[in-house]
Amino acid sequence: MSETTEQQIASAKDKAAQKIGYTSFDLIIAAGHKTTLEECYELAMQIYAKSQVEAKRERLLEAPLDFGRYCTIEQNRFGSDNEHYIHKVIGRLRSNTWVDVPVVRNPVETIHDHMEDVIACVCCGLAEREIFRYRLSDCKPQLTELLTPTEPIKTEIK
Repeated sequence: MSETTEQQIASAKDKAAQKIGYTSFDLIIAAGHKTTLEECYELAMQIYAKSQVEAKRERLLEAPLDFGRYCTIEQNRFGSDNEHYIHKVIGRLRSNTWVDVPVVRNPVETIHDHMEDVIACVCCGLAEREIFRYRLSDCKPQLTELLTPTEPIKTEIK
């Protein structure tokens, strides 16, 4: 390989590394077997896209469960492992009434002696006319927003 080609590859790796926030050393280790500029650029874009998805995932996990978000709630199954059903969040409030989790058969809201943060949800695909309250700590955020990206990923390195 000529001196000029090696310099171009090193320069491309440095530019790609700066764009995605890695040191050029990390990218050189990851792209050690890549020999052409196109291969280095493609690897840099893959790493960049993965870092964008991971950053969005972290933002979604930190965001509060509120209207329009999805969550999973554990449903009790007899004779097999429990399932997690997807629910759409309608609202968030503080209450002393919520459905105990895991949900057994039909959801029944129970009155408790203390107030906690609860979310009002509908179960997707089943009883979408019925709204039940579940304790916030019993719900896990569903990351369905990652399946449909709302913002385009920039793939140009300057």
